[in-house]
Amino acid sequence: MRYFILTLAYAAVLLLAGIVAFLLAPEGARATTALIVPGFAAAFMVLLAIGMRATAGTPTSKKIQLAAIAMAVLFALAFGGRAASASPKVRAHMDAQQAYTQAVETGATPDTPEARRAFFEARDAPPYSPGYLTRTLWLLCGASLGYAGAMLMRGKPVEPK
Repeated sequence: MRYFILTLAYAAVLLLAGIVAFLLAPEGARATTALIVPGFAAAFMVLLAIGMRATAGTPTSKKIQLAAIAMAVLFALAFGGRAASASPKVRAHMDAQQAYTQAVETGATPDTPEARRAFFEARDAPPYSPGYLTRTLWLLCGASLGYAGAMLMRGKPVEPK
């Protein structure tokens, strides 16, 4: 029962983080992806939780628990890898934004959407800050590792005397 509840709580964290990322996504970002990926991960974990509940007390339940731990570790690797690859883009955006603001103030660049887009493309920087994405992905990575650790730490219950 506790593995079932722990797995459902983890799925809820995944889905909630996806919703928050969707709401925080700036204009121009692929906000639906920020919702869909954690949503599918959450749905998969709910299916594993249902399997744990349906087979409680059997060897199959232990196998499902191990599969849930393995999936959480794989999710952590995927979320962490994506966050690490997006982190340099946050800095590139900040640098380009600072340079663009300075160029507009000096009159070297017009303050139009087309000029801004071209300015950021020339510097190979995203036109929006992907900081919302990196924060969410690092949170999901930590939550996944925390879930896997909690599942591993949950030993057999001590029978009351």
